[in-house]
Amino acid sequence: MRSENGESWTNPELGFTKPDDPACPLIVNPKIAIDSGGTVHISFNCATFNGGKGVFGLYYANSSDGETNWTEPELISENQIGWSTLFVDSQDKIHQVWLEL
Repeated sequence: MRSENGESWTNPELGFTKPDDPACPLIVNPKIAIDSGGTVHISFNCATFNGGKGVFGLYYANSSDGETNWTEPELISENQIGWSTLFVDSQDKIHQVWLEL
């Protein structure tokens, strides 16, 4: 978040709690979509350091109260993920598309 004219910045805050899984040390490839009611939808992948599984595990969470509270991240796919995207259509339906390797 920033102040007027971008001259100063507030401290960063983690908007949601990452999965409580020691096999998920990194969160990568976040995707964000906001519906007409203001609900913020986010998807992301887990990733490991060099020598691990690579990018895996596609998760989804949302917040409908101004990002104060988030749903527990839901595992959508536990497979390796090549790419993913998240969007809200004109009828406020959330869509998640991804490629499993």
